[in-house]
Amino acid sequence: MKTINEMTFISTVDGVHALGPRRLVSYLRQHVDLNIKLLLNVSSRIQIKSVSKGRVNRYFSPEARKNFLEFVSHSDVVALSLFSGSKPMAEIMTRIIKEEYPDKIVVWGGVHPTIAPEECVDCADYVYVGEGEIGFSRFLNELIEGRDGLNVNGIWARRNGELISNNHEPFVMCIDELGFPEYGMSDSYMLWGDDIVELTIG
Repeated sequence: MKTINEMTFISTVDGVHALGPRRLVSYLRQHVDLNIKLLLNVSSRIQIKSVSKGRVNRYFSPEARKNFLEFVSHSDVVALSLFSGSKPMAEIMTRIIKEEYPDKIVVWGGVHPTIAPEECVDCADYVYVGEGEIGFSRFLNELIEGRDGLNVNGIWARRNGELISNNHEPFVMCIDELGFPEYGMSDSYMLWGDDIVELTIG
């Protein structure tokens, strides 16, 4: 496994609130020795390319694609948090990343991968199932130490045609133990139209 130093964490759901991703990123920044950038999907521009047999084909505008690829260019891991409704966005982002940077590690997590991991396991290098604070931080630390992370609770993946599906971590019974969500401005950005804008105060 290659050395990893940076991760981009993307909330694919529209809005700046993103309570789950903000809480998870806050925890990860305290427990994982990585530079972590948070990208919120506030108002991305996904254009409809065509409709064929009831399937809507969508794509990023060329400018949005260029800015997105530049943003993730230095990240060794790109993690996407998604609901069922934002799965098309996650698919587009993953395809763009893998076309340009096939060696980057892409991980899907969140509500949809947790309730339907079998639908997601062939879309990303890894799928994380369940609450992410404890298990996902353990997974990232495995990668940092040069291991593949396939034995970590919550990880699903397919390797050489074989499905790996580990049980999820036990639920955290008191979320106060996890700390506050990340509402600081450091390394936090939003996808706004075709642009990626750093969050600031004022």
